[in-house]
Amino acid sequence: MTKKIILLIIALIFLLSSGISLYFWSKPMESLGYKYFKEGNNLVLQGDKEKNPEKKIENYKKALEIYKTSMKESSDINIKKNYEITERKIKEQKQQKQQNQNKKQQNKNENKNEKNKENQKNNKSNQKQNEKQENRKEQELKAILKRLEGNEKETFKNNEKMVNLKNNSNTSENRW
Repeated sequence: MTKKIILLIIALIFLLSSGISLYFWSKPMESLGYKYFKEGNNLVLQGDKEKNPEKKIENYKKALEIYKTSMKESSDINIKKNYEITERKIKEQKQQKQQNQNKKQQNKNENKNEKNKENQKNNKSNQKQNEKQENRKEQELKAILKRLEGNEKETFKNNEKMVNLKNNSNTSENRW
């Protein structure tokens, strides 16, 4: 019976020690490099959540610096992979920023082109209106000139009649 108790105690001690060692071995070793690695990952996640592209890039660059120090402390290949992924994210953000700037510039240019087209249309319509007004003025002037010519002709005829009357009156002084 004492042997059974001793075996039972030994089995319990073995189970406890294996459970404790399993607990410690399942938990990754938290070296300084691993701490930096986790910190870099957190910065990348913050950058991913960020809406402002400038702040995203800023977080990614901080993460790169931390990954560099982590690579000095540890030779884990995951650190290098995350470093490369973060570099790609920075390049993508810069490209996206450039594309957005190009789109804004294109929109500005398109707006300017549209305004120029509208101005050209307005200029054309203004020119047409000016031409119509000039044509009306010319027609009015022509009509006035015709009337004046008609008046001059009538005046000339009246003058001729008057001259003829005077000449006739001189020949026959007393008409009555």
